[in-house]
Parts: sequence; C-alpha cells; structure tokens
Amino acid sequence: MADDGGARGPHALSLGHGLSLKTPVAAWTPLPEQSGVDDSAGSTTEYFQKGVPTPGWSLEIQNPASGGITRITSVPANVADSGVAITATDYQVQEGARTFAFSGTKGEAALALTTHAPADLSRETNGEMMLVATIRVDTKPTAPVTLAMRSGAQTARLPLGTLDMLPRGSWTTLGVPLQCLRKAGASVGAVDAPLILSTPGAMTVSLARVKLGMDAQVRLDCATH
Repeated sequence: MADDGGARGPHALSLGHGLSLKTPVAAWTPLPEQSGVDDSAGSTTEYFQKGVPTPGWSLEIQNPASGGITRITSVPANVADSGVAITATDYQVQEGARTFAFSGTKGEAALALTTHAPADLSRETNGEMMLVATIRVDTKPTAPVTLAMRSGAQTARLPLGTLDMLPRGSWTTLGVPLQCLRKAGASVGAVDAPLILSTPGAMTVSLARVKLGMDAQVRLDCATH
C-alpha cells in the first residue's frame, strides 16, 4: 500500500491547531441570578385542570362580608369563616376534581381562581371565546348563584339563578361568552380573577377544569343577562 505522506482530508486539522496551554484564559463572566423571566405569570387560557390551579393561578375561598380570603393548597380543607368544605373527587383520573360544599351559614361565600399577574383577554374577547367550566351540580343551591370576573377593583357579575340550566349529579361544560362578561362590565385587558362563583345559600358543586374555549354543552345566553 502506497504511503500518502501524511496527507489529510479537506477537513483535517494540522498538528497544534487551536488553543494551547499558553493561550490566555478569558475572564469569567458570572451569570445573573435573575433570569428576567416572570415566572409568576400563568397561562391566559387555562386556569384550573385536574382539580388544581395551573401554574401562576391560585384557588381561593372568599368571604365578601368579612373580607376573609383562604388559599386552598391541599384537600380536604374546611374554611370555617366562610362555611365551605373542600374535598377531592374523581373526574377522568383519581382525584381529578374538587367538591365545594357551601353550608350557607356564614353569609355569602365564593370560590375563586386568582393571579398576581393579570391576563389580557382582549383578543380572545373580540372573537367567540368563552370561559368554559367543567362542572357538576351535586345539590341544588338554596339561593341564587353569581358568576363574576374581576379586574382589579372592577368586577362584572352574571346571575346564574339556582343553576337550573345544568343537570344534577352529572358532569357538563358550562360556557360563558367573554363578550357577555365584557357587556356586564368586565375590564378584559387585565383580568386577575376569571372565575368567581358565589352564593349566600347552601349548595354543593364540583369543579374539574376552567379554561377558555369555543365549545360547551351548555352556553349562557347573553341576551338574558
């Protein structure tokens, strides 16, 4: 076999190519501890899934009369000053939903999904998007129920009566057009609580998912609110 004399291919590097021990070492540049990414901001379209808030969102029990707010991070939980007990229930997966038993003994109480980084829903509201809740009514409310959306100090409210539009004891999806909420006074450019469900009476409802979407089995009619 003939000697090629050490010939190399077109991509071969010659001996000594690159850095050596005599090459000056570049100065170390420390990276900042703050990434510059706001990790408090949650999804603007998904708020509650498999029975828990999505990242950036919180589940709260509120008592408007006393101003009491209790953040729910585990279940079972019993919020005595609001008369609301929260337990896990199944939906698609084990403990994939939460059941809220309102006693009606402490005046008006509410379950709410909140964030410290308000979401801009202006573009979604200009279309046909709805706030969609996967919900089950376990016991009929003894007093009217209100659904609200909050933007800072501004809150838009829609009356839901005693939830007669929803079946009892079975899961369904309730869709509330964002245009209805804007018509009711919601400032959709800075939403910090997309869903607040409240009643002064007793009721038991279960919630599995809250998101923005286009489809729902029961759609709230703006014309009646």
